Amino acid sequence: LKRTLLAVADKALTSTSADALSLRDVARRAGVSHTAPYKHFRDKSSLLRALVEYEFRTLRELTLDSAWRFPDQLSLQLRAVAEHWTQIALYHPRKMQLMTDLAKEFTPEQISAFEQLGLTQEKAQLFWVALLGTSLALSADSMGLFI
Repeated sequence: LKRTLLAVADKALTSTSADALSLRDVARRAGVSHTAPYKHFRDKSSLLRALVEYEFRTLRELTLDSAWRFPDQLSLQLRAVAEHWTQIALYHPRKMQLMTDLAKEFTPEQISAFEQLGLTQEKAQLFWVALLGTSLALSADSMGLFI
């Protein structure tokens, strides 16, 4: 049921803003009782966070896969990640907004992981912005948007 609710919420974001989305609406679209989502998500915010975290895990897997496929070609690695980001930005702008919003609000576990890497929260946020900007620029370049 959890995966179904995430898939339904993801699809709903193509036509509904995150602010307008409710757990009751997700339950209705999934064809389950209005209380069913609460067995998996405390509130709408936790549902949206789970959806975005899934997308980040997908992005991480793609990044690792591109590093394996192109071990000595950083530009091809970045291009693969950039193309994925561009697909999200073009076809799922509400999800992209949620992802960028979430990147500003790191969890204690994420902050701990950054600290283990020697990054402060501020440096992690700067890294995130740089990655996003680089990815979008490389993708725009590959699509011929730069002259």
